[in-house]
Amino acid sequence: MEFCHTPVTLQYNFCMHRSIKLVFSMKVIILTLLFFKLIFFHSIINSFSEEKTLFNNNLFNTLSSNKINLLDFGLMRFEEDLASYVKNYLDEQNVFTSVYYDWSNERIIASISFEQNHGFSEENYLSTSYKCKDYFVKTVNKLTKNSGYGDGKYSKTSSYLSDLFSSPTTQYYFAVDEKLRKSLVESTYLEIIIRPSKELAFEHNVSPMRCVANLKADFEDIVVVFK
Repeated sequence: MEFCHTPVTLQYNFCMHRSIKLVFSMKVIILTLLFFKLIFFHSIINSFSEEKTLFNNNLFNTLSSNKINLLDFGLMRFEEDLASYVKNYLDEQNVFTSVYYDWSNERIIASISFEQNHGFSEENYLSTSYKCKDYFVKTVNKLTKNSGYGDGKYSKTSSYLSDLFSSPTTQYYFAVDEKLRKSLVESTYLEIIIRPSKELAFEHNVSPMRCVANLKADFEDIVVVFK
């Protein structure tokens, strides 16, 4: 038995076919948009991950490739000791400390500088120079107090400096190589600088007093100059 399509039935079937096709097309478009959106977010996450990895690689490569040497390490430790000494034992105004390597003279210089508003005239020169040299001796004695054996200045100074400028793996060299210890001691200097106040320097045109010597120097060997 044949089924005869009327014009109305044909029109209905045609509309249904178009509707189904339109719905399918919309689904395809939506799925395509979702797919590209997932790819976009995935690429963003990957880029952040790559940037973080790159940053970490650069960070640790930098930290591992720029190794600190024993000279820098010793200077920093020396500076810490000097700052601690000044904080606990030196009662002066506007105190500054620094420890550095003088490349031109191949010397290690540890410096303490402070300010006072008197003692720079000719009649006070001796008392001020004595104060400067006395601070020098007291500073060295305090820094090296727990180092070395006995009361010998060279022994205590060489032991103190060897500990500062060596690591656990290099202490052996200082222990067995006396020339190395002696060279370190003879190349390390302390300076005490007494600065006039700004008013005093301006009104009387006076210069700072500086006493400097090797750490193992005796009181009478400390040189006092106006700089």
